[in-house]
Amino acid sequence: MKHVRGVEMAAKYSRGSVGKYRNQWRGRITRIDQDGTRHNLTRMLKDELGEPIPCEKSTQRGKNTALGALARWRADLIAEDERRGDGWEGTRDIDGVTVSEYLSRYLATLESSHSVEKSTLLTYRSTEKRIDAALGDVPVADLTREQVQDWVKTMGEEDGLAPRTVIKSFRTLHQCLNDGVKNGTLRSNPCDGVKMPKHDREQPSSLTKKQAIDLLASLEAMPQTRVVCAARVSLLSGLRIGEICALKWRDVDFQQHILNVNKAVA
Repeated sequence: MKHVRGVEMAAKYSRGSVGKYRNQWRGRITRIDQDGTRHNLTRMLKDELGEPIPCEKSTQRGKNTALGALARWRADLIAEDERRGDGWEGTRDIDGVTVSEYLSRYLATLESSHSVEKSTLLTYRSTEKRIDAALGDVPVADLTREQVQDWVKTMGEEDGLAPRTVIKSFRTLHQCLNDGVKNGTLRSNPCDGVKMPKHDREQPSSLTKKQAIDLLASLEAMPQTRVVCAARVSLLSGLRIGEICALKWRDVDFQQHILNVNKAVA
């Protein structure tokens, strides 16, 4: 890359694209140097917890997650180029700021900007005390991957927390620090590369045909309250709670016997 007065000039990056490769989502980004040289970059994409994003040949399952991972990768490439410049002084903005203070500011910004769902914010808030207790006094600019890894290990082995709870707590910290990397106040995210505890994914349980018929008969015999009607819709259509709660009368086509589902509530 070219240099101007000792400052390294950043390359340009395309918005990129995602595609399927060997049952996983893969990202592709084109890097354009200052002299016009083009470099095609590819990598297998991973979700926010560092897990590969699976895909299926016949569906687009996982594509939105892949696009999010692509955007994070592109942001990391741009941030890395900026950090290589001689004039990068981002950490001066957070000198002396602890993890606790930085996390508090991040959550307050999310709340005031309404950029996340209330349920997501509540999840973040529920893990804040756990993060504060273990890492709150550490200057955020000095936090290391080893410290984060030790914290994750302690939550599982000494505190006896379930893997899902450990991952939720870690995810809050990871998101907070990732935001710092994107806005240029942090050089890197010490959560990157931290290994998560293994956990068995819960297998969805479903009713047998007989159980479904018996339940439907019981529901039809009850007073048709909103809850009973919602249960019948769920049983007959397979819709999720959020999708059912978002339904309006205008979504029902009585002539064609069609229920239009186009949104959900948290």
